[in-house]
Amino acid sequence: MDRRLAIKKTGALFGTGWAMISTTSLLHSCVWDKKEALSWVPQFLDDKHALMVKQITHVLIPDPEVPENIKNTIPQRLDVILQEYTQKEAQNSFIEGMVEMEKRSLESIGKEFLNANLEEKTKFLKEEEKKFVASDTPTIYGSLKQMIFETFFQTEYAVTQLLYFDALPGGYEGCVPFEEIGRIQHSNDIY
Repeated sequence: MDRRLAIKKTGALFGTGWAMISTTSLLHSCVWDKKEALSWVPQFLDDKHALMVKQITHVLIPDPEVPENIKNTIPQRLDVILQEYTQKEAQNSFIEGMVEMEKRSLESIGKEFLNANLEEKTKFLKEEEKKFVASDTPTIYGSLKQMIFETFFQTEYAVTQLLYFDALPGGYEGCVPFEEIGRIQHSNDIY
């Protein structure tokens, strides 16, 4: 992929990433196993979409060393962001995108995303990734993936355990060998 196209997609994703929200609850008529319960009450998403975001988060961040409570708080944080800081048309677009994503999962793996096993979910999300990369316009998967990773890398765990964080402000050294610090370096203004 050439650099201009990547920048174009990233810009489009940023501009409309938070704009992918909607208000329909089409899936109330669908049957799904409520095996997995939420430990919180969603403000914006319905229970089904909140569980879907939670399961997508667990597929995208499969590292067993990442504490489960960190993975489980990401959908809750996204729900608050969507409810409190997103415009109405963006909210509507997001829900419409989630409903479309559910339809595509039915077509692709033959069952609802929530009822699929880990292998089927991974296969479906890889297909969604390919569509996102090939698309000139932002997709719900791309927006959701971006929101999940942005939220994850703003957690205390990611900042202190995965990234190199020097709490004492000092001079910036732009070209520090990776071997010297062992992790990706970021500044104090990440929050």
